[in-house]
Formats: sequence, structure tokens, C-alpha cells
Amino acid sequence: MNRTKHHNERIEKALAFVEDRLKRPVRLDEVAEVACYSKYHLIRIFQSVTGETVMDYLRKRRISQSGTELITTSQSILEVALAYQFESQEAFTRSFQQVFGMPPASI
Repeated sequence: MNRTKHHNERIEKALAFVEDRLKRPVRLDEVAEVACYSKYHLIRIFQSVTGETVMDYLRKRRISQSGTELITTSQSILEVALAYQFESQEAFTRSFQQVFGMPPASI
């Protein structure tokens, strides 16, 4: 198996793990274990394959999914923020603003 295909398969496992845990705490060493890499090797390979760090990818996916929940449910911003592992509504609002260019209250 060539090296690129091998890396891609392992990163796909890491991505699936992250996607399955958007509403749960995720530690970098857990993702590395799933991908069968050391934490430091995962950081390097993940970024070369996806263009993002593991934690940036996780944050953006959480923000994306939380935006969908804000639109499709009657949950408050705080409820959604906490469900997606943000420590506060303020931290969630800052991240949301960075990703979408507007506060979550505007959707």
C-alpha cells in the first residue's frame, strides 16, 4: 500500500471518530490512538491531509452542526453551546462569529 493511501485511511478513521463525538469531549491522544499514530505524528499528518489542525477541524465542525441545531430546534444558544462542548455562551459566540462572520443570535 502506498504511503498516501495509508495516511488517508488513517485520517478517515480519525475524522469519523471526531464526527461521532461532536457533542462529547475529545482529547487529541484519543484521536491519535484511533488513527494509530503518535499524537505528534497525527498533528503533522492530519494537517497535511486536511489543511487544518485536529482541534480546529473539531471546532469548525461543532460550530457548523450547532448552527444547524439553532435553525432547526427551539434550543437556546446556551443549550446548544454547552451541548457542543463550549465552556460558555460567550466562547461559543466568539467561535461562531469567527467561522460565520455573524453572531449566533442573528440566525
